[in-house]
Amino acid sequence: MKLRLALCLGVVSLSLLQSVPAGAIGRPFQIGFGGGMSVPVSNAKDAFKTGFHGQAMVKWKPPAIPFGLRGTVGYERMDLKSLAPGTSGHGSILSGLGNVTLGMSVGPIRPYVLAGLGAFNTKATVSGAGSASTTKFGIDGGAGVEFKLGSFSGFLEGKVQELQDARHPGHVRGGLLGGTRAPRGRRCDGGQGGVPCALAAVIRPPGGNAVGRRPTAGVRSMTVVDWLLDSDPSIRWQVMRDLTDAPADEVAAERARVAREGVGGRLLALQAPDGRWGGAAWNHGWNSTMHVLWLLRHLGLDPASAEARRAVTLVRDHVTWRGCGPPECHDNPFFAGELEPCINGQVAMAGAYFGQDVQGLIDRLLGEQLSDGGWNCEAPSRSTRSSFNTTLCVLEALLEHERAGGGTPNVIAARLRGKEYLLERRLFRRRSTGEVIERDRKGGAAWTRFAFPTWWHYDVLRGLEYLRSAGVTPDERVAEAIELVVSKPDADGRWPLEVQHPGVMPADLDQGEGQPSRWNTLRALRVLRWHRASPRNRP
Repeated sequence: MKLRLALCLGVVSLSLLQSVPAGAIGRPFQIGFGGGMSVPVSNAKDAFKTGFHGQAMVKWKPPAIPFGLRGTVGYERMDLKSLAPGTSGHGSILSGLGNVTLGMSVGPIRPYVLAGLGAFNTKATVSGAGSASTTKFGIDGGAGVEFKLGSFSGFLEGKVQELQDARHPGHVRGGLLGGTRAPRGRRCDGGQGGVPCALAAVIRPPGGNAVGRRPTAGVRSMTVVDWLLDSDPSIRWQVMRDLTDAPADEVAAERARVAREGVGGRLLALQAPDGRWGGAAWNHGWNSTMHVLWLLRHLGLDPASAEARRAVTLVRDHVTWRGCGPPECHDNPFFAGELEPCINGQVAMAGAYFGQDVQGLIDRLLGEQLSDGGWNCEAPSRSTRSSFNTTLCVLEALLEHERAGGGTPNVIAARLRGKEYLLERRLFRRRSTGEVIERDRKGGAAWTRFAFPTWWHYDVLRGLEYLRSAGVTPDERVAEAIELVVSKPDADGRWPLEVQHPGVMPADLDQGEGQPSRWNTLRALRVLRWHRASPRNRP
């Protein structure tokens, strides 16, 4: 099996060695250079076209002993295959190796074996999607033959290289090569062999199938999409809709399971007979009626399902803001909201999604839009400038209201002004100075670290998710935010849960802070796919 995997890349090159200061092959120190053609074979040819490589080396081999030392720096570049029409990309590998050689002269040639250690930086660049790279250490071994070329010497060799990965020990790479070996990049989740995993799933725009394609047997047992599908129905149906382009009837069948199974079923079962969750319309934890409805909306509970209608009817008919809102709002029905626009935005979003009348809340929110285009929970008494947190809560509500049939000209105009508020600030910069906003001054959360659930908190991924959901055509103002998303996944193409906001969770959604997050991975992949599909990002 190792031999089959090793012969994944053929490299044909002419490498020359020159003695220092001058002379024949027997002098102790030699310097050399080489280059030639890199020919991918076996499973590497699925990802790469024929390319080129170059190398420089220093060799020490005293004439009286069979042992020698060699240090090599190599660079290799090959164009990527299987990209969307009009899209270009390439993979490159920069390597540094130190080897011990053992050989003996047989007439004009000198066969030898070698083994050593090295570091390999593999990088993939795709037009419009940016680039991603990873660096790993590895071991290598092989055999070759050195021969005279006039006053120079040349060599041809084959090597097997193994890059160390704590998650996948013993992964073998190698190839037949002349002069030097540059390893094929590890085949990534998403099926694009050799592409760093941060980009593998966005190679194809909607309609392509690279995201869900399984890797060649013996290289990886599970793609990132397999990992996402091996989860809760609330994630599976969104993966099927947004990443694998599954037929609509299959998506609907999977979505229907949210009401009965997994997290969705557990949340619905927690509702009290009086319609409340957590004993309140809203609380400072995350298990109140408002927070659970927020979650059910993001899980994609079908509003037309019997389970959703029954739960939301209980809320509408029985839940008020008594005991958890301003005194003047105590008798307000739940979907009439209270005073703060950040809370009212979340209530209106859930209400519009589940088919409730939230026109009164929408009218109130429209009247609270500030002159800069956004909203702020502290306006107008303590602030006349908008807040990213509140603005996004309200924008999500306006978008959901439009989808429910409330897309009047004033609603659309307010939402477009709010969208520009985010884009003018490139989703995380101050408009006045251009400096990065490191963290939220009210909640203390870093906007460049991704959470789920986000609740009322803003972060860059949540902002991009809104733009994607609203059908905004991405322009250069989202470029920095996209680069941030591309920089986040681990070597397996999985985005971590970087922040878990403190509070009582009604149900566990992921494995915990610092661990790979299916929710963040799903959201990041569909944001990158949205960006990749834009005509602006195709040459």
